[in-house]
This record gives sequence, C-alpha cells and structure tokens, in this order.
Amino acid sequence: MGDPEPIDTSSFPTLYEQDTDNDPSSGWVSYAQSLLTNQNFDPQGVDGIFGPHTASAVREFQSWFGGTADAVVGNQTWAALHGVFGVPGGTNRSNPHHGGGGGGGGGGGGGHDLSKDRIYFSTDPFYSEADDRVHVELVTTHGDPLPAGTTLATLTVMGPDGTEVLMNNLEADHELVPVGYATLQSIPLRSGQLGVHNATMVLDSGAGATRTFSFTPTLDLDQ
Repeated sequence: MGDPEPIDTSSFPTLYEQDTDNDPSSGWVSYAQSLLTNQNFDPQGVDGIFGPHTASAVREFQSWFGGTADAVVGNQTWAALHGVFGVPGGTNRSNPHHGGGGGGGGGGGGGHDLSKDRIYFSTDPFYSEADDRVHVELVTTHGDPLPAGTTLATLTVMGPDGTEVLMNNLEADHELVPVGYATLQSIPLRSGQLGVHNATMVLDSGAGATRTFSFTPTLDLDQ
C-alpha cells in the first residue's frame, strides 16, 4: 500500500498514567491500549485505565521507535502508533472529538484496496469495559467530501442468547474531506445481559469491509 500519508495527531489528547476513558474524554485510553496491542506491545488488556501495565507497554513502544520513553502518549507517540514516524513531539489536553476533518490518513487498514474502499478502518473496533462502549475510528480515502450525516458504518451486536441487543448506524458528525480521519466513534452498549456478545461492523464503502469481534460487557449500568 506504500508509505502512510501524513497524519495530524495534534488534535489527539495527550494521555498520562492514571488517566481513564472518562478523563480526558471517553474512549481514548482504550483506543491507545488497542493500538499498542495491535503493535504487539501488551498493556495486559483493553480496560480504559492507564495503569502501570499500560505505562510499561508505552515505554517499551517508545523505546522501540526511538522516542523518549516517558510513558506520555503525545503527538509523536500517537503518530507512531498509527505507523507514522519522525513527527515532532507535542501535547494537547483538550477534547479532540470534533477535529480531524482535514487531517491526514494512513495508519491501519493494511491490505485494503484504496481504489475500492472509500472508507476503511484505522484500527479494529473494540469494546471498553471501563465505559461500556464500543469504539472505532474510520478513515476516508478518496472522492468527493462526505457531508455531515453520511452513514459510515453499521454496528450490530448480538447477545449471548442470539438476540440483537444493538443496531447502530455510525454517521459523520462533520464533513469529511479525503484523506481524513473520521471522529473516534463511541457507541454505548447498555446490554444488560451476561455472557459473550458477538459484534459485526460493516463499512458503507465500495468493498463493504467487515470486522467481527466478541466481548463480555460490564453490567454496571450506572457508569
């Protein structure tokens, strides 16, 4: 697929040890843990808590790509987690959820035919037990801008008894200009069922790329 396109990680929140999915903003610690796992640096679970195991995995990853091993996930480390190296360091503690309309692509999506896939997965969707949500980040690749409200993907979750507990259409919350990152989508589950759930996410793209994954949700619905 060639070298990744430049990616603007300056809108991503800087993460520090003891952060959680609920601070600085929902889903970002789990997202970093998922990316670390994809890179074979094990944070010992995707639980939305930036504890010592996650800090150790971040330091090992930073040492591997030649960064400062300080366990701070800032601009440079976010970019490296997306496969882009040599990005200057930087920090940002603000909420990034409405940025990214003109950002770069790249990262993830290995094996996708960009001539067919208008939209593709930046990273695999994942469930965060800490906030009982499914998270995913998508990338637009080519063609005309996608207006706000465009359906990007459909998430279906089946409970352990085989019944549908969630069907959610993910829509663009702002205009997406290819190549650009879509907002980190965060979908509440609130299943209320014990046991393993099976999820399928299908992209609204030329090739209709699909991800399936399983997880056991939390039943603490007061979060």
